[in-house]
Amino acid sequence: MKGLLLRLMEIHARVKNGMAYDTWWDGRFIDSWAEEQALSELKNAFAHYDPADVLRALRVTMRLFQRLALEIAGALGYAYPHAAEKSAVAWLDLKAGMVN
Repeated sequence: MKGLLLRLMEIHARVKNGMAYDTWWDGRFIDSWAEEQALSELKNAFAHYDPADVLRALRVTMRLFQRLALEIAGALGYAYPHAAEKSAVAWLDLKAGMVN
């Protein structure tokens, strides 16, 4: 999942700075090319090894992915799959309730 988030961050950087913008390879030098807000959010997208923190980090990852994807979709004229996102969040909420 983090690989997909990295790819989305690369696309987001190119949409914001031009499609030829250099995002290096596989996250290399990410702090020099990614949006500052995304980097700040990314710091909280990794968890310690316990269920509550994994859930917290997953929610942070999902919110970051949503924000970037919405900006990209808007800039490129694509429809955003709001219904799919709502279903994914509802599923996570259901599963989180079963774990607690």
